[in-house]
Amino acid sequence: MLLYDLTSPYVEGAAEDNPLMRRGYSRDHRPDCEQLVLGLIVNPDGFPFSYDLFDGNRADVTTVEAILRTVERKHGKARRVWIFDCGVASEENLVAIRKRGGEYLVGKTRSQLKQFEQELLKDDFEKIRREVAVKQILIPGGEETHILCRTAGRKEKEKVIRSRFVAKIERHWLGLRSASRKAS
Repeated sequence: MLLYDLTSPYVEGAAEDNPLMRRGYSRDHRPDCEQLVLGLIVNPDGFPFSYDLFDGNRADVTTVEAILRTVERKHGKARRVWIFDCGVASEENLVAIRKRGGEYLVGKTRSQLKQFEQELLKDDFEKIRREVAVKQILIPGGEETHILCRTAGRKEKEKVIRSRFVAKIERHWLGLRSASRKAS
């Protein structure tokens, strides 16, 4: 089981001598600095297993095939379980893992969860920890099983996000209302 994620360390100089340094998506909100992309693989205990370096403007989703090859070259072919977030979970990448006999556990984006809306609304989740409940969804005829998860922390985060959104809409609405009164 291998966990794969990416980060993008930046430098505040020109970094002219390093061909990997480029401006790209900055996780540190520093678009003014050049960076490189570091793909890190750790084992379930959090110990580094392997890594690869990519150009600083490389999109996360385009790194998976290279990292699969790197791991096979360094550690041989094996049936591995890959875990990563939705930023690298393209169908093309999942196919590449399946072709190698591997398996995966990946996150889904909010828009991808729409297909499970009815299942998410049901109250038949199994509590596996105090704040975590899960439900398995088998896809008929498919190669995948989906595991829907609910956590108390995520529920609170969603409430805060919704509250901020509603407050922003209300502020804009009040601003528009005030502006239309002044115009009348």
